[in-house]
Amino acid sequence: MFKKLKALIYHKVIAPIKRSNTPSKELGMSVLIGTLWAFLPLIGIQTPLVLANWFIFRFFKMKFNLAIALAILWLTNPFTMPFIYFTYYLCGFFILDSLGTKIELTSFQQIKAVLVMTSELNLWDGVTLWFKYIYNSLLWPLFIGSLIITIPLSIISYFTSIHIINLYRTKKAQRLNMTLKQWEKKFIVRKK
Repeated sequence: MFKKLKALIYHKVIAPIKRSNTPSKELGMSVLIGTLWAFLPLIGIQTPLVLANWFIFRFFKMKFNLAIALAILWLTNPFTMPFIYFTYYLCGFFILDSLGTKIELTSFQQIKAVLVMTSELNLWDGVTLWFKYIYNSLLWPLFIGSLIITIPLSIISYFTSIHIINLYRTKKAQRLNMTLKQWEKKFIVRKK
């Protein structure tokens, strides 16, 4: 399973970056935008947010590779989300707790108890109770933790991806007895 996931990530994210003839800063911005929206807990609206960013960037004459940003969204998927969101929740809980917020660490037993209570109510009251529980007990720690982790992760991914892309392109240039600057001048498409 991990070999399939690794192959999928390689073919959908890494290979398009390696083959791309886009300037490295635009590729870096693609990675930043994709990472930012992929790792924020906004399931269901990540793709529209990347598309909205793409239109906003176009309006201001800025660019990023839309296909790469969209592919990076798949780093958070049904297999990785539980681990990522649990990490966010714990990080946010400890931050809020250290700030003196009166918040209780949620356990699986508490979640189970709320589910049992909701099942004993009519549909509307059960859904209302469930959403109140999520909002009051889970949402704020999850949201705070996701911001604390995702924003630095996105910024780091931007600079790291530019560095790795330039290393890869430098090796390609050296094979052709060129400098990176010469190679980029010949092979990189700079759209106006």
